[in-house]
Amino acid sequence: MTDIIQRIENKIVEIQEWLDELKQLELSTSNRSIKITRYDNCDILIHKNDIERLGFDKTKTEEEMIQLAIEYGCKIVTRSGKNGKWYLKGKDRTIDYLKEKLDKNLGKYRDGVYCLLLE
Repeated sequence: MTDIIQRIENKIVEIQEWLDELKQLELSTSNRSIKITRYDNCDILIHKNDIERLGFDKTKTEEEMIQLAIEYGCKIVTRSGKNGKWYLKGKDRTIDYLKEKLDKNLGKYRDGVYCLLLE
C-alpha cells in the first residue's frame, strides 16, 4: 500500500512541476508586447499569401486575424476592403523590407483596403 501512495505522491510532484513550467511559459508570452501600425489604402505582397492562399473568411475579426498572424509568424495582416477577405503575409521577411513596401504603396489602393504591420 505504501508503494502506491509513494507513486501517487511522485506523480503529484511531477504534475506540480509541469504546472509551474506552464505558468512561466504563460508569463513569458503575455509579457511580449506587439506594436501594430495601420496602413490605410495600402496592400503589399500581392498574391503572396503565406498561410491561406485564398484568404480567410471576411467574418473573422481583426483581433482573430492578429492572433492567427502571431501564431503563424506573419508580420502583415491585410484586409482587402470593407467586406473583403483577410490575408496573412510577410512571413520570413524583415520589418525594414516590409516597412519599405508599405511606405511605397501607402494610399495607392481603394478605401477599405489596409495592412497592419505587427512588430
